[in-house]
Amino acid sequence: MPTTARDHNRISLIFRGRYEEYPNHDNTLHPGMLAYVDFAGRVRKHAEPAAGGECIIVDMDLKRGGTVDSVYTAAQDQDVIPCLFPLEGDVMAVLVAANQTTEVGKQLASNGDGTFVNGDINKFSFFVALEAKTSASNFLVKARRISTHNKTDESS
Repeated sequence: MPTTARDHNRISLIFRGRYEEYPNHDNTLHPGMLAYVDFAGRVRKHAEPAAGGECIIVDMDLKRGGTVDSVYTAAQDQDVIPCLFPLEGDVMAVLVAANQTTEVGKQLASNGDGTFVNGDINKFSFFVALEAKTSASNFLVKARRISTHNKTDESS
């Protein structure tokens, strides 16, 4: 799942949220993925399409020289995964699913595999896209964290 069609060399672009680290559960976590922490305290890919939850974005591992293209591939509990908990208004580079077209101002929701897809205004969305892009493979797109409480005007 390499990242292409991107201009980003980091995940957190404007970030005021919190940073935490957790042991991995999945062995194919990519920087920019939507994740969650399971009951065992391990980080996993967000697995519910268009569903809500806490917004956790997998970061790149700068401590070990990781980049946005580095993939966490170790067996369960063998990697420590850096995680970002963005606040409303934070700007991140998030991983969008292949064959999606993002447009400025369009909402991004969970695809159910850790990536994002275009969201429906009536369903749960995590971000609003700040770039227009299309790619046949997964790609990083600049996006702003939106409020999950006010569904009337989340793009501002």
